[in-house]
Amino acid sequence: MAKRSSERADQRGDDVGSFDGLLQQNTGMVKFTAVFLGLLWLFSYLYGSLFLHSTWFESYVGFSVALISSLLSASGEIIELVRLDNGVLGELRTHDNASVFFDASTDGLSIMFTLVAAIIAWPGNLLKKAIAVFLGLSILFLLNIVRVSAMLKVNVYLPLQMDLLNDWVLPGLLVCSAALVFLIWIKASGRHPLESR
Repeated sequence: MAKRSSERADQRGDDVGSFDGLLQQNTGMVKFTAVFLGLLWLFSYLYGSLFLHSTWFESYVGFSVALISSLLSASGEIIELVRLDNGVLGELRTHDNASVFFDASTDGLSIMFTLVAAIIAWPGNLLKKAIAVFLGLSILFLLNIVRVSAMLKVNVYLPLQMDLLNDWVLPGLLVCSAALVFLIWIKASGRHPLESR
């Protein structure tokens, strides 16, 4: 009986030792994960409490809607801009009343700040990080403009597929694009969290 309890104690000691060893071997990844989640929380908090109801957000919506309107007009659509409840020009409507809203649900910013948090948290040169953040944000911003434009086209020409394409396919492509940009950053950084132990 005493022998069994000492074996259990030894086994628990080995488990603790192996957990500590595992933690020490992966300190860099734990640090990356902690910094990433901390930045993600910070960006989400700032977005929800400060940015979303600010004149900066109104400017962002106005600029984005102007680009979307230009893109759709260039593709032959007749676009009318309509003000949202908060007074911002954020609804794009076609001649046959198909419409799409550019607001917090379609602004693409949550995907953008997730990418920024991941790039900042991953080890690498500060200048390379700044370039990666700038390029990543630019790519995702432009892809989001194309996505919202495509949403309106889907609403006009494929209304039966609207829910599938606008809720799953188009946002999924934006998420995959962000993941691809991050994978490119991992390669370009030339670093890995396990190297920074």
